[in-house]
Amino acid sequence: MSLENRFDVLYQLDRFDQLLAETTRALGQNQHDVQAGLYQLLALMHQKAYTDALAASQRLQASCGFSALFWHLTGFVQLQLNQLKEAERSAHHALAISPNGADYQDFLGLVWMHQSNMAGAQAQFIKALETAPLHNQAWLHLAQLYGSVCGRADIARPMIKTYLSREPNDAFALELLADYTQSPWKKQALLAQVLAINPMNQEVSESLRTQGVNRHRFIWLFALLALLALSSHALAEPLAIYAKLSLLAMSIGLSAWLFSWSQRLPAISMFGLLFFIGFAPSEWSLISLFIAGVLTAGASLLSYGVYWVWGKISTTKV
Repeated sequence: MSLENRFDVLYQLDRFDQLLAETTRALGQNQHDVQAGLYQLLALMHQKAYTDALAASQRLQASCGFSALFWHLTGFVQLQLNQLKEAERSAHHALAISPNGADYQDFLGLVWMHQSNMAGAQAQFIKALETAPLHNQAWLHLAQLYGSVCGRADIARPMIKTYLSREPNDAFALELLADYTQSPWKKQALLAQVLAINPMNQEVSESLRTQGVNRHRFIWLFALLALLALSSHALAEPLAIYAKLSLLAMSIGLSAWLFSWSQRLPAISMFGLLFFIGFAPSEWSLISLFIAGVLTAGASLLSYGVYWVWGKISTTKV
């Protein structure tokens, strides 16, 4: 087996410690070994040793500077270190060597997205997809641009679903779709899929646990408030009025909390609670449903205002 093939086998097997040791040894014997240099960069990147990778890149530039892949890897390292201008220059170097490389077109778009150049990023992602219509990274980066940066989850979701129809086991795409999904139950199902693919993903594991805890807390709190609301109709005046006002305040608080992890549940839960607070079972009718629906709009806006103010206060404290 040639040394280059051995590097590739180690890389495919995710044996990055051994790959780093062997590429370092090969470069000690021949500092102009381009393949050893590129695989050394890859090994350091996968170990998240970005400072060491950048130092290695500077040492290797004289021998690897003609390679578009070298500039692409260097740019990625610079991006991880938040050296955005340097990453942009590296992306342009890669494209100057290989102008039709979809990977390099996509990477320039990613750098521009980090620089908040949204129009430029969108154009580069689309250009990469014109070059390679099934380019995975460009497809997902474009979805990220719409969903995370532009706040258009409605555009991002169908793009990711189309992508997942081709690559159903892409954990990153499933995680993105979970981020852009409003229903906490669908979000939980998607995160469970991600964890099934990558059981070691601690961030997703924690998020999944939080989703489950939030769901159970909501069910119990809603049931408790609904029971108290129905019971309040048996109280005499003015105690019944005080009880209903207190329940309304607690309902607004519950909905404000719900806004932190769901977009649809607050209005639905508020409607149910207002209906139970405002009307005894003997008064339930289509008219009472309509009245509760009208009141829900105002109460949901109020609870969203509480959520927004609380978020601002929390951000200021941080």
